[in-house]
Amino acid sequence: MPVLSLYVFERGGAEQAGSFWQSHIGHGAGGWAWSSISNLPNVHSALAWERPDNESVMDLSAAANNPIALGVIDRLLSGGASRRGAVRTSYVTWANVPSGVRGGNPGRHQPWELLATLNIDFHISTPWYCSDADGTITYYLFFFIDEGGHLHANVEGWSFHYDGGGPFCTGEISAKLRTAVSGGMGTVQSEIDAGIALFAGNRRFSMLYFLPGHGARSGGAFHDNADDNVALAVLPR
Repeated sequence: MPVLSLYVFERGGAEQAGSFWQSHIGHGAGGWAWSSISNLPNVHSALAWERPDNESVMDLSAAANNPIALGVIDRLLSGGASRRGAVRTSYVTWANVPSGVRGGNPGRHQPWELLATLNIDFHISTPWYCSDADGTITYYLFFFIDEGGHLHANVEGWSFHYDGGGPFCTGEISAKLRTAVSGGMGTVQSEIDAGIALFAGNRRFSMLYFLPGHGARSGGAFHDNADDNVALAVLPR
């Protein structure tokens, strides 16, 4: 059954992710549907999407937080770092990816193209003479369909930021994080390749797009945050 999905965001545009409300109305093929969400505070943008019944959805947050994936992520952390809470998934336009990730090839993607982000919140305990550090590691993933209709994703880069570690430990923390996070790119790529293989199988696709939240296709007027949860949808060729 086709579904009309309505997303109402608290930020200025759906590409900015963030907190949102959603409603999903199924309807018969060739029919019509309408959806409304009223009396919401601080609303700045809306996205309506007609989703066909042959859509397939990969909940990226669910995939990143299955026990096997979490075990891999936890093993990547080193230097006293430990994961805090669930791994968060989101998306960001190429224009808003940190300049260090875009590197020497800023034209690799169009400014408006969306990349998925894998966000790992961490805590680092330090010696008594420094404050503990809390921050986030982010990997940037570009999903695409090749000429043959096969789904792929490339890990385009990484970044991290943190607060704390002063007054004497920030240099050591940053050095260890750079080594661990950059060294983890190959492992993250391998895990994503394996996940795509399980999801896509031998199927070929004609289109992909991101959906805020977990990719729900039913339910009215419920809340989520696209800074924490996004899904990837594909349509068959």
